[in-house]
Amino acid sequence: MSIKSTYGIPRQVAQQVLATSIFGLSNKQLAEMIEILPESYFRNYTVDGTGYSDTDKSMINSADEFFSGK
Repeated sequence: MSIKSTYGIPRQVAQQVLATSIFGLSNKQLAEMIEILPESYFRNYTVDGTGYSDTDKSMINSADEFFSGK
């Protein structure tokens, strides 16, 4: 028997909850969330708040790069 209760939540409300909460997540939590996306197959991530890099080829600098499978 589980200690959790199950609640229904409309898709739009679930999206709003996640969008509101995302800014409070740690770098590790953000990396874990990105890893569940289908585009992340065979990828691991380290989220870093220091900015962009033109020289580091392993750095994804935009959502377009992420979704294009850079």
